[in-house]
Amino acid sequence: MSGLCREVVTLQLGHYSGFVGAHWWNLQDASLCYDPDLPPGELQSDVLFREGLTLGGQVTYTPRLIALDLKGSLQTLRKEGSLYATEQDSTSTLTWQGQIMTHEESPPSKNSFLQDLDKLDEGELLVEPDFSSSAALLPHCSGGAVAIETVNSTLERVQKAYRLEGSVRVWSDFLRLHLHPRTISVINQYNHDGESARLEAFGQGEALLQGSVLEELEDRLHFFVEECDYLQVVCAYGSVPFPMMQSSCLPDALQACQDALPWKPLSACPERADGRCFGQSVTLKGLEGQNLVSPLVPGTEPPSPLHCAWSGLEVLDMYIRSHYPSTPLAVQLVSSPSKLTSPFPQIFSPILDPQGLIQSQSPTTAPVVSSVPVLTCVQSSVAVGQLLAELQKSCSSLDLRRVAPSFLSQGLEPAELAESLEQLRSLAYRYRDDSGGTLRSSSEEEDD
Repeated sequence: MSGLCREVVTLQLGHYSGFVGAHWWNLQDASLCYDPDLPPGELQSDVLFREGLTLGGQVTYTPRLIALDLKGSLQTLRKEGSLYATEQDSTSTLTWQGQIMTHEESPPSKNSFLQDLDKLDEGELLVEPDFSSSAALLPHCSGGAVAIETVNSTLERVQKAYRLEGSVRVWSDFLRLHLHPRTISVINQYNHDGESARLEAFGQGEALLQGSVLEELEDRLHFFVEECDYLQVVCAYGSVPFPMMQSSCLPDALQACQDALPWKPLSACPERADGRCFGQSVTLKGLEGQNLVSPLVPGTEPPSPLHCAWSGLEVLDMYIRSHYPSTPLAVQLVSSPSKLTSPFPQIFSPILDPQGLIQSQSPTTAPVVSSVPVLTCVQSSVAVGQLLAELQKSCSSLDLRRVAPSFLSQGLEPAELAESLEQLRSLAYRYRDDSGGTLRSSSEEEDD
């Protein structure tokens, strides 16, 4: 995060967003430096994280996050977390004078990764595979200084492969960091698993946000917002590994992708090939130590205009503008890569080296990839209009009384459904492009 970034409060609503968020927070936490004696690096912990103190005076960093999920979705994760003492009193006074029988449910079992986290929290040490290589894996912050030992740095040094791909049940099974007691809000009226009491209709969710659930969300939001000095609202999108060869330079890597952009859409929107969109923001990170400009010998003819640029930022800007020449563009370079500490799955090709760079020769054994350079792009284009138009068409062709009667039984009136579909059609219309190549905003279209 750059110095212009201010505090962000993240809303994580639903179980699917919990899975995305768990990976997101693990990646963010692995890239942070917690040593107060070192100067701030490129990533500033106070943007997404808040600092606090336990009753024992220990400094904590927890996400400025509100997560909403259903009953039974947390498994081993405690709703109130484990960092702070809560106001719940387990020794409440009983007024019943008769015989009492207690039925206690066995707690869910923890996987090997969560068991190791508990050991680290209790001050125990994890078994290291090779002590001779530990010095090369000591935690570092931006700038090369050695940082204090943390849970993340221990996992990075040990490099234990947990192989959780077949055992993960819920998103907290691979969540590495601690959460604040005000983060998680559970909807107890509906179950995450089972056939009964399922949250499956729009009317059910609408009714929830008219009562205590909305009040609880507002209370948690006030807690995080009121401690912010300069709050801003942002959207976080996914990123993809950037294909970079060892000992290569940024112009060479981008020229290899000249005919096609080195990313694929992570949303359901189709990819446009005509180079037109309303605006975009591109960030490339993780090329620390690599050549950002072409190392051509003076007098040598450059292979492409990219090899004539004087800075990495100019190279990236020139490349993106070659595909989107008339689009407003924001470009950013971040030197530090995305760290992939456990339990991030090893899903990469064996030709990558530990830094995520493509090797010129295939190794005999696949190395553990501990970091990767990534390229991410956020776009707003007419493709969104195509997606919305197809969604409106598909929803209009459904007979809810036959395929999903529960939607209408929960209070949704046919007139309300028709109004929502009309609003969806109107929203799709605002993304249209019939201007002969010059994209216009919705306000300009309204003046037609």
